[in-house]
Amino acid sequence: MAYILGASTIARGFTGYILIILEAFGIHLPTYLNHDSLSKARGLIDLPSTLLVIALIGVILMGIRELARITKAMVAVKLPVILLVNGLGIFCIKASSGFDFVASTAEEAVNPQKDLAHRRLGLVGRLYR
Repeated sequence: MAYILGASTIARGFTGYILIILEAFGIHLPTYLNHDSLSKARGLIDLPSTLLVIALIGVILMGIRELARITKAMVAVKLPVILLVNGLGIFCIKASSGFDFVASTAEEAVNPQKDLAHRRLGLVGRLYR
């Protein structure tokens, strides 16, 4: 029961994305099949999120082996996308980003060799929280 409630909340969040994808393919849902909480138009049912929850329930009912295959397929799709984004991101990195932070921190530090190491670790700690 808790899994279905969590899945329905996430599915509700994905409704906007699903509608954008459908509209990109020229498919427009009528207002009564799209209960959009952000606009004043109220529909009878939120069809995209309902279908997504039904699909997730179907995946659960298929069993562990099928679920493992679906998970492997999803990883096979996500991994090239992550590698592509990281590969393209290499060309966007500026070597000078962050040097101004280090320089201004070094000017303010009492003992730069000791304090800079601590501040960099603190910054990294804040980034990964």
